[in-house]
Amino acid sequence: MTVRHATPTEQTSPGPGPNPAAIEAAVERVARTLADPQRVSRRLERPEEFPGAARPDSLENHAGAALLLAELAGHDRAWLRPAHAHITVAAQALTRGTTSAGLHLGPAAVLAAVQACAPHGGHYPRLRHRLVAHVADEQRQRVAVERASAACEGGVRWAMHDAVVGLSGTGRLLLTALLEGSGEERESAEPALRETLALLTELSRPVTVRGREVPGWWVPSHLLVMERDRERYPLGEFNVGLAHGISGPLALLALCAEHGVTVPGQDGALHRIGEWLVRRARVDSAGPYWPARIAFEEETGGSGGGAAGDSERATADPRPTRVPRAPELPQPSWCYGTPGIASALHRAGLVTGTPACQHLAREALHALPRRDHTPDPLPSPIVCHGRAGLLQVAWRLGRTTGDADLLGQADAAGARVLELADTDAPFGFPPAQHPVPGILQGAAGVAAALLSLVTNGRGDHSPHWDRILLLS
Repeated sequence: MTVRHATPTEQTSPGPGPNPAAIEAAVERVARTLADPQRVSRRLERPEEFPGAARPDSLENHAGAALLLAELAGHDRAWLRPAHAHITVAAQALTRGTTSAGLHLGPAAVLAAVQACAPHGGHYPRLRHRLVAHVADEQRQRVAVERASAACEGGVRWAMHDAVVGLSGTGRLLLTALLEGSGEERESAEPALRETLALLTELSRPVTVRGREVPGWWVPSHLLVMERDRERYPLGEFNVGLAHGISGPLALLALCAEHGVTVPGQDGALHRIGEWLVRRARVDSAGPYWPARIAFEEETGGSGGGAAGDSERATADPRPTRVPRAPELPQPSWCYGTPGIASALHRAGLVTGTPACQHLAREALHALPRRDHTPDPLPSPIVCHGRAGLLQVAWRLGRTTGDADLLGQADAAGARVLELADTDAPFGFPPAQHPVPGILQGAAGVAAALLSLVTNGRGDHSPHWDRILLLS
């Protein structure tokens, strides 16, 4: 597919979802603003407000722009040249001693961009090998550090299993290296990935805290970063979300199991985490949803009881908790909200053959349009906590299941994203005052999500970029 500008007639054609020509025109506008790395650098203003945006080797900067351009190269190989230009700038920013902050920035972010280009002709064999070896070495060191820290602290750091800055996101890069890389890449990636899966499996097992059995991903108060969180969760908390909580490890464990990459106890971990998520779901008049976080006091003393036992597979009857109404609904976003959690739970349900998990995940997404959100819960078009993230989750799960309602929800999200386009913004989408070019909080991610809608039903290649979201 060559992204092209649509004529005014094409853009105003009626239909239940956004017109494909309008989507293609919006994606091309973004891509053209990102095509020149020097122009992108000049247009960055006050990037300090968005962590990583000032770094060339970041998914919010050149590495992220390369991800979008690599997706476009899957339809038109002419986009490989600007993608290569961004990768060159990002790779040149890596100096001796540069470390990764998860897959968000550093060698891991550059590896994500290189892996995305590889299927379309940008193979980078030597660079890929060096990056995989570096990221694998970092991963093994961090696994050892996190295991020792958990034993010492009696709890885990929130960033340990994080999908953006922790082990789950970089674990996904290692899985790609294992499945699609050269023999040298596989040799580097496999031990690091298996050690990661072993640690996440350990994380799923219950621990005893204050005389109560709780899930092993308990984060004690003193390991929470924000002062307001330490005040709100004086006995610690259990993060539920995909980006920063236990749904990230669940997604990685399930993705690896799909491809036959397993370690002892992994199946039990999938069941324990999945059944915990089912029990911690809440149900209001619209349907099921999840809170972003659960306090220690709620986990041990509220409705739903404590954690599942230390058996290889929990035996409790998992049922969501019904509430009369939701006093504080989290945003329906990829990062913390129901869409990301549902995606991870559905994948785990498929891998373990657990229909209850699959059904709950889909029902939670079906409930979103029925819920009265006032004001708009996703006023931003971005991926992380905006409308594009909801679009990508609904599209992925809709394609996986053939669920027309979910595909319709993706179309509706796409129409809203197009409404949020900003011709005054340097990269085509807000914020115009503090533009970000990259994937999670920037225009590249918005355009990449929109691009998914015009692959729907065409038999085009499956998007690669949303692997960093643990959606594929």
